[in-house]
Amino acid sequence: MDSFLLELREFFTVPKPEQYLSCTTFKTNELVASFIDFLLEDLEEFLGQRYLSRFFTVQLNPLLKNLKFLLIILGDTPFRCTELEETKNILAEIESIANEAGIFFHSFFFTTDLVKETKIAAAHSVLLPKFKMVKESIKKYCITVSNLPSVTTRNTALVSIFIVDSVLDYLNHLINNKANLIVDVKDQITTLHEELHFSRSFLRDIEVQQNQELIECDMQLRDLAYEAEYIINWFAAGEVPVWYVTLRLSNFIQKNKLIRTALPEIKLNYGINSLEVVESPCEVSSQVAGSISMVDEIIVLEG
Repeated sequence: MDSFLLELREFFTVPKPEQYLSCTTFKTNELVASFIDFLLEDLEEFLGQRYLSRFFTVQLNPLLKNLKFLLIILGDTPFRCTELEETKNILAEIESIANEAGIFFHSFFFTTDLVKETKIAAAHSVLLPKFKMVKESIKKYCITVSNLPSVTTRNTALVSIFIVDSVLDYLNHLINNKANLIVDVKDQITTLHEELHFSRSFLRDIEVQQNQELIECDMQLRDLAYEAEYIINWFAAGEVPVWYVTLRLSNFIQKNKLIRTALPEIKLNYGINSLEVVESPCEVSSQVAGSISMVDEIIVLEG
């Protein structure tokens, strides 16, 4: 029986790329994410037991939340550029804590309830502080590589318009109808809305001009909108901490400003005269601010 449990332990560690000889396209972030997803499924199934003691629910929820956060960020752009040395280092830290969590769950799931309680206490004293250390490393990493290029799939300008419009609608919905979900980053989300709205006016021109530099700006803007929606959506769902979304929103806003400031120079270099902006960020800001003010008044009245 002991040898069987020891063999099972192999399934509770992050698999190595060489284990997938038939497919060499797996990246480190994907393998770690897949493993964490496996742990989460097991943990959620355990926590879903009908007669489970409240002790286990309360004690295991912090581990659940930390693992969910790691799973989410592994799908974010900074953790998908796996060819960079900085990315390899942070992924190694995340893989290490994921393996420690896996070893804990392996020993936890195959013991009696009495021993389980002891193991949970050990996990809280060892694992949770390590999760905190990994988060500090993630914070430093995100600041260091804040200007990473996007790595999403390229597409056409027409699709770009659709994606940016979709994100603008989503942000507008949050600002006007779900302000309570974004209160800690409302100002940043409002600024991002302004910036995207301002840049959006260029996309119709980019679609018809077929200029390579403009098309590149278009793709960058589309990818930025896609990334922003991914993180903001998880933040609104309560799965991403304020510090992380704050760092990423600052990065999104800065990237959009760089794209926007590059467009006039491209226009000048290629003699393109049709790149006109319908509204400035200030004009958009006043519109959005008015909407937010109305929401704030409603919240105060309801409070």
